Amino acid sequence: MESVKNLWVDLQQRLSIGNRAHIYQLKADLVGCKQMGQIVIAYYGKVKVMWDELVSYEPTPTCKFRGCQCDIMKELEKKKGEDKVHKFFMGLDDTIYGTVHSNILSMQPLPKLNRAYAIIVQEKRHKNIAKSKRERVDVVGFVMQVGTEVKAAVVQTKENGATCNHYGKIGHDANDCFQVIDYLDWWDDRPRSTR
Repeated sequence: MESVKNLWVDLQQRLSIGNRAHIYQLKADLVGCKQMGQIVIAYYGKVKVMWDELVSYEPTPTCKFRGCQCDIMKELEKKKGEDKVHKFFMGLDDTIYGTVHSNILSMQPLPKLNRAYAIIVQEKRHKNIAKSKRERVDVVGFVMQVGTEVKAAVVQTKENGATCNHYGKIGHDANDCFQVIDYLDWWDDRPRSTR
């Protein structure tokens, strides 16, 4: 090239086509990006990386008039922010987060993406806490049921007058002898008789 200007014009014409294809690919990836069972932070991180890359290829236009007071930049940034919130919600698993993102979308004004993400994560934490409480209640209920069944079996065996073939004691048989089948976890925690 004879001049630097011609070199830059040539480079721009050759390389800008690649950017358009890459911008198209990023937008297509954003449209197709779904949570699909991933944890929220992984899904959010994946979408955020694509948005950040898209901004580097497609910056927000600015007003070229000196002293312009139309605040078009604020409006454009606000619209881009709302679009990001909508896209983020479109990719979330609807069965888990459908209600909470409907509630967020009804807020006036619509919160920014970071705030919407924080609300979603908080909702997930609440669901995990409630789930762990339910599981603990289920486990305690199972232990109580098993413990009752074991005690009932011991009482029934004592009433039958069974004798242990292992060491000759009355009150259980060898199939229920703790020395044969091993002691249960609750054995050391049981209330002790004074006799």
